Amino acid sequence: MKPIKLIFTFLILIIFLSLQSLEAATTGFSFLKTGISPRAISMGDSYAMNKFEPSSTFYNPALLGLSTNLELQIVHKEWFQDSKTEYLGFATHINNLKLGIGINSFSIQNIELRTIPGPPEGTFTARNLVLSLAGAYQFKNITAGLSGKFLYEKIHIHEASGYAFDLGALYSYSDYLQISLSINNIGKMNPLYIQSSKLPINLRFGLSSSLKLGATKLNANPALQLLTIFSEKKNHIHGGLEIGYDNLVFFRLGAQSGYSTHNFSTGFGISYKFFTFDYAYLPLKYELGNSHSFSIKVTF
Repeated sequence: MKPIKLIFTFLILIIFLSLQSLEAATTGFSFLKTGISPRAISMGDSYAMNKFEPSSTFYNPALLGLSTNLELQIVHKEWFQDSKTEYLGFATHINNLKLGIGINSFSIQNIELRTIPGPPEGTFTARNLVLSLAGAYQFKNITAGLSGKFLYEKIHIHEASGYAFDLGALYSYSDYLQISLSINNIGKMNPLYIQSSKLPINLRFGLSSSLKLGATKLNANPALQLLTIFSEKKNHIHGGLEIGYDNLVFFRLGAQSGYSTHNFSTGFGISYKFFTFDYAYLPLKYELGNSHSFSIKVTF
């Protein structure tokens, strides 16, 4: 099957699945709508597809096709209202089959507990957990990916579990253009007390390039992404640029459209031999503070 026909078939499939699962109710697991990779966050939460890190499977499981080594990544992200995300990811491969495991934990701490008007009777922590197993298979310049997820949430004494999966495709049109397409969070949650959380089903379509700047040691990696969140009936455009020097130091800048709390982001990365450190800074409006994300990646 020709690449264009394969991508077209995949697009029809994911739109059909999304329409079958789509509900206009308010979604839970809202942290799945915002990225976790500091590299991507600093580029407007768009992903440059010239290299791999385990957290990239959050965006598209087919990005596993970029993996060539054993890799381990740890991520810490601070959001507003005392919310935090911790992520642990691992990736490996068996010939053309790539495998990834992810543990994504989100928590909001110090929520005040009241059963009657007056001072709080105490505090509690709301928690969400996503355990994922992803696989991708490479066919020449096309990679198809699938990720299965176990979901868990707990608010005070109430808890629920569920499942979801992501579908993705990656097409390397040339050395200078990569195209990605994915649909994320198709699944279902069991009732939490009396009502089930609705998952934020979204569609991501992205373009990325990698350009060498003349005879210098500089590389430019621009990325552009369209994000559609079906339950909110909203489209967002994410764009970013990464400038790297000799594959050692990276500076990044990004922008996003359609969000009331944030628009711009920036960050940097340092890579030396088997070790990579990335940082992202995202200023928030309305005195919500600022978001900071850190990650450490080790390549074996």
